[in-house]
Amino acid sequence: MIEYSYWGGDNEPTENLKTTKQLAELGLKGIKPAGYIETRKYTIKLYDINDNNSVKPKKQPTPKQLEALKKARIESRKKAWIKKWGWIDQYRVDAVKRSRELLSTPDSWVILDTETTGLYNCEVIEIAVIDGHKNILLNTRVKPTIPIEYEAYQVHGISDADLIYVPSFNVIYPQLKAAIKDKLVLIYNDDFDRNAIAHCCKIRSLPLLQYQTSCMMYLYAGWYGCYSEYWNDFQWQKLPGGDHTALGDCLAVWDILQTMANDSDQPKYPDFEDAPKADNQDEDDIPF
Repeated sequence: MIEYSYWGGDNEPTENLKTTKQLAELGLKGIKPAGYIETRKYTIKLYDINDNNSVKPKKQPTPKQLEALKKARIESRKKAWIKKWGWIDQYRVDAVKRSRELLSTPDSWVILDTETTGLYNCEVIEIAVIDGHKNILLNTRVKPTIPIEYEAYQVHGISDADLIYVPSFNVIYPQLKAAIKDKLVLIYNDDFDRNAIAHCCKIRSLPLLQYQTSCMMYLYAGWYGCYSEYWNDFQWQKLPGGDHTALGDCLAVWDILQTMANDSDQPKYPDFEDAPKADNQDEDDIPF
């Protein structure tokens, strides 16, 4: 074979000598090199397009082969997506299945929500409990021992004047205890409500209520699927349909259970057929 210099030199390849990539653009395939260019990193083989011993027409794929190749590429893109993002969609699938499980056993759980005097060391000023059939088990305002913070009032609209003639926590305590007895208690942000109820029990020297909770905020965040790489967790979402009343928020939690349960429990994939091919993928590079 003849050695040539790189293009632009005195001994550059003639017009009939082509690289493998140039052959592909012409629909040809190299058989026997007619020359080469030696570089520091690799050897560039050159083929003579005027010599049948050096090149031949590239075999054209049949429609069946093209379809098989298309399916293989889609499957490859799908596997790559699952490896990178599939775990996020699995949270959605798990939330769907968990919601269906809960709705299939409506007598095993209740939904609870509270409105409070503030955010920290706060007291309950409104509390509601509904069962899995949306029956109201408890819905009452509660008289606190401390004033309502202005920021809290701006959220729920309950003022100190609204609570003058309502029962205190120790009065509604037996009703609350009965409503949640032997039930899984679903709460949107259960840490907050549990702490508020426990604080009310402590300041009134009442026994702490013993009950198991499930946080619907975390379940809904996993279903919603807005993942934050900064926080390394799913972003919490505002309760959709909530109106900042204890009963209204209980009903909103029941509604999101229905929404999640009605979703598909199968993975949701992008349209891999329309996905762009990788930069280094040659559409003509078919292995036959």
